[in-house]
Amino acid sequence: MGQKFLEDLQDQHCDFTRTTGKRFRVMRNVGEVAPYYPINEPVLCFGSGDGFEVQAWELLGFDAVGCEISERKRRISSGYRVYTYETLSQAQGQYNIYCAHTLEHVVDKRALISQLWEKCCSVMCLIFPIEPNGTKNPSHLSPIKNIDDVVVPGSIILKTVRWNDELEGLILCRKM
Repeated sequence: MGQKFLEDLQDQHCDFTRTTGKRFRVMRNVGEVAPYYPINEPVLCFGSGDGFEVQAWELLGFDAVGCEISERKRRISSGYRVYTYETLSQAQGQYNIYCAHTLEHVVDKRALISQLWEKCCSVMCLIFPIEPNGTKNPSHLSPIKNIDDVVVPGSIILKTVRWNDELEGLILCRKM
């Protein structure tokens, strides 16, 4: 997706009362990985926050739902289908998974990744900060020190990128 396309989407659909930089990053990340996702399969945004990630996928033509642990964030995501972590296992069917900037907040990353992989129908994308020297962010319960900390067996590492002086890892996995 081109930079201009993403900026236009942001201009047309963003609520600018919230952090614009974060919303642009969401649009950029979703736009970058969307071509790897089959359009006819639903997407689950794990750690969907206020619902903007779900909206970004819907704007690109995908059937999307979210899953958010934080009750406060779920309340402000009204208008989008957002599961709680507890009800996710009851959700019918399989989804392609998109999980951005959530793993660093989870203590047992491997268990969560395994659960997401079980729910995955064909594609899973994990995006996370790489913090080799630990973290200054108290909400990062388990900083990811290198990309190998979250590799899913059989996954393809698509790239690592630098964003706002942070190293960001992106792992794209495909089921065979």
